[in-house]
Amino acid sequence: MSPGILHAVWLTFAGCGSDYGLGDMVPTAGEQTDVWAEPVEVYPEVGPVGEADDELHASETPVEGDVIIDVRLDAGFQRLRWGHETARCTVQASFHLTSEDFTGAVGIEEEETEEPEGVHCEFGDEPVGDNSGSGYGDGWLLSGELAGPEEIYLFDEQEQPLVLELVEVGDGQLRYELVDCDEETFPFGQALDLDVPENDGAVPGFHIGEAIVVGAGLDYLWPAAEDTDHNRRFHLGEGQDFPLEWTFLHPTPTMGEGTEAPPQVTVRMQSGPHQEEQADEFLACTSSEEDGLTIPADVLANFSFNPDPEVETYDTSLDIHAVTDGPRWTSPWGQSVRVTSTITAGGAVFLAPGE
Repeated sequence: MSPGILHAVWLTFAGCGSDYGLGDMVPTAGEQTDVWAEPVEVYPEVGPVGEADDELHASETPVEGDVIIDVRLDAGFQRLRWGHETARCTVQASFHLTSEDFTGAVGIEEEETEEPEGVHCEFGDEPVGDNSGSGYGDGWLLSGELAGPEEIYLFDEQEQPLVLELVEVGDGQLRYELVDCDEETFPFGQALDLDVPENDGAVPGFHIGEAIVVGAGLDYLWPAAEDTDHNRRFHLGEGQDFPLEWTFLHPTPTMGEGTEAPPQVTVRMQSGPHQEEQADEFLACTSSEEDGLTIPADVLANFSFNPDPEVETYDTSLDIHAVTDGPRWTSPWGQSVRVTSTITAGGAVFLAPGE
């Protein structure tokens, strides 16, 4: 990542669930885990900012001197168990001081590459494919030490506000978040303006048009929840291709004067010994098709298949990651920022032995 270029990427690892094993290890409040050996910040206990918290409110007072405030913004939605349940729903923002010099970062052009035709897959013993490593935002909830007003807003094209409330997340850290986020309130398929009202806090008021573009929701056509067993696992036999079909549930979001912002879709599989905390086999596939792809049997043969059709020796999960990039914008402090939203849907796979 180039200096000064911030990507608010929310990638989800182990995005599927079974009644046991790796895919079911979704962090809960106060719980630490090492799922898939990737850094995952658990959901901490949060609550509204209290007026009696002097230390907290010290970070809400204006910051004196020539400073740079790091602006971070993120949205992500995750379905588990082949669409049977929702695991994550977040729209969030944070602000903190940084000593980095962003001079010259504005206006950097990114090289555009053409998508190759067909299906392309990459296998390895660690996460593979684009955005496979950890970085700012990967699997983490945002937090910072600065705050402005009690609420900030994201406005859609109809100028309807999405309210992000200021909450404390522990150790004096703060963030703004969509409280009680669910499928009904999550802003699927929308380009949103960020508005921080004028206030006496540490973060002065400002407005950014199309600060974040949120991708459409997605769901599986094949396999679907009804194609799985009682543990919500899809059974795939050794030597078989794995066809996948999905559909987007909302129109493609548009920016500016009707410019569409289509998602970049990656299908990820990962597997490891049953009930172990670390995966050791990873696959990432992309396709020039918009609504599906088939993983060839010879690619799937890289995975360890369960030797017994009745016993789960390996836990395997599959996720579709639909990543939508917003336009690049410049913060009031000279940062060049491009925010990415991520919508994922996944489920557990039982890799059955061949006959």
